[in-house]
Amino acid sequence: MLEIKNRRGLVELLKKNSGETKAFFKIKPTVPLVTLVLSHTQAEEIYCSQKTLSTLNARMLEALEKTGVEVKAVETRMGRPRTHAEETIKQAKELRAQGKKPEEIAKQLAIPLRTVYYYVNGK
Repeated sequence: MLEIKNRRGLVELLKKNSGETKAFFKIKPTVPLVTLVLSHTQAEEIYCSQKTLSTLNARMLEALEKTGVEVKAVETRMGRPRTHAEETIKQAKELRAQGKKPEEIAKQLAIPLRTVYYYVNGK
């Protein structure tokens, strides 16, 4: 999958990946940008975040649909990556649901007490 992070060096990136059928935009896919990507690749699917997708021009989406290019939203998480694995977070929530005290959960999972409170309160 071709990952488009910025405009700098885009043409060289497209030349190297001319056979790609999927493109992921980390920046807003403007009409000139999408045109450039489609003219240099064989993209059949374009991915971007849900927030970015909601800001796209309806006419551009219709035009892409007519040409057979699908535009799809992917779930992206903004901000700093989590320190703890999803499994640890799930375990903390399960232990809390079983009635364990946050102090016990922190000790059992070897994570800070403050982090336990953060995860079990729905973050």
